[in-house]
Formats: sequence, structure tokens, C-alpha cells
Amino acid sequence: MNKKLNPLLDPRGFQDRPIIKLAPRVSVEELKRGKILFYNNTKLSFCNYGEVFVRIKERFREMGIGNFIDYMETVRGKDTAALEKYAAMLAKEKPVAAVVALGDMGTSPATCIVTIALEKLGIPTVYITAPPGGDLVEGVAVYRAGNLCLCKIDIYQASTSDEVRREIDQKWNYIIDSLLPTPSDWAKSLISTLRWISSHPQKTACFLLRKRSRRQKTGCMSRDATWKRLWITSTANTSGTACRSFRRHSPGWIRCSPIALSILA
Repeated sequence: MNKKLNPLLDPRGFQDRPIIKLAPRVSVEELKRGKILFYNNTKLSFCNYGEVFVRIKERFREMGIGNFIDYMETVRGKDTAALEKYAAMLAKEKPVAAVVALGDMGTSPATCIVTIALEKLGIPTVYITAPPGGDLVEGVAVYRAGNLCLCKIDIYQASTSDEVRREIDQKWNYIIDSLLPTPSDWAKSLISTLRWISSHPQKTACFLLRKRSRRQKTGCMSRDATWKRLWITSTANTSGTACRSFRRHSPGWIRCSPIALSILA
């Protein structure tokens, strides 16, 4: 019983699985200002699948987002190099985000390669999949990227237009969240901003006085809006006087933040 057993041999050998860094996510304001790329690998031409992009665009318009660019091209007959070259061509449009569809059958892995390439090129992308290809896409994503924003919807060739649209509505929060920053991204931004405020007390005071003066003249900028603008537009390192001023005059939504309090302490 004490005899040491030999480990089992894995006939697949060693597999080096890369883990890509996803493209930085963008704000709703950036989505409103920039282009949204919609790439159709031709599968949306079948049955009622076209409602996937129709409904997503409708939901975007409800948010005030409407600058769309559409591309349709098959992935069939293309190797990895050709797929990455095609993704580079799409990136020349300089979209701030991309929606890719549809990964439902045999073209799913190749379309996944396009999605990975877009992420590597700095474009936040969500890939819409459906059974049975959705499971295949997940495997490709694990082996080729390590992580990817995949949204699986439950549709098939007999699905009606209403059923397709309903699936998009049910997954809408996931779709939009795939393109927006995560809470940890905002936390990093806040930490960076607080450090900048601490090390630039005079610049901070001038900034706030300028905003206050403009607000008094126009009546269009609330104090919370001023602090949010400061949070978004500042970056860098740390010191003390401005911290005390920041704690005294900043709005409650920042003063009560555990991150803010830990830095201002």
C-alpha cells in the first residue's frame, strides 16, 4: 500500500493556454460619441436570426447610442492569419466597441478567432452565440484566450421573431455590461484621482473655483457634477492638505466611499 504510484500519462501532451488581456472597457458617453461595430458572419441571414442585431440596436438607441457600422462577411475558407487580418481591417473603422454574431454552428470557432483578434486590437467585444455552437465557442475561448465576453441566447432555426427579441431582452444587461467598465476599473480610477488631488492642492482648488464660478453664471453644473468631472479627468500621486479639504467639501457619495476614506485617512 505504501508503494508510490506512477502518475498517469496525458496523451494530449503539454498545452500552452494563453490568457489575453481584454480591451479596456468604455463608458456610456464614449458609446454615444463613437462607432459601434456590428459584425455578421452571415449566419444572421437565416430564419429570424436577423432580429438579434435589430433588437440590440433598438436597445442601444433607447440609451441615446446610434452610430452603427455594419459588416457582413463569411469566415468560411479562412485560416487564423486571414481571420486576424480581417479583424485588423474592421479595426480601421476605429469603433469604440463591437458586437459579433452568430456562433451557432460550425463557423463558431472561426468567428471566435475574429472576436479574440478584436479584443487584442483594443476593441471591447461581445460575441453572441446560440446552441449547439455556443458550447464549442466556450472551448475555443478557453484554449485560445482564457477569457472572453460570450453571450449565449437560447434560439434555434424555428424561433419566431418575438422569441429572438425576447432572448436579447433577457440578456441585455449582460450584453451592455460586457462593454462597460467593471466596478474594479472605477475603483482604480478613483484611487488614482484621489492621489492626484492630494499632490496638486493648488490645481485642485483652481479647478473647483473655476467650475464654481461657471456654475454660478450658468446654473448648469451641480457640485456633484463638478466632483464627478474631477474624478473622471484627473490622474497621478499623493500628499495631504487637499485631502482634508477634499473630505470637508466633497459630496457624500465620495466621502462615504470605503476606498476614499482609506486613502484620505
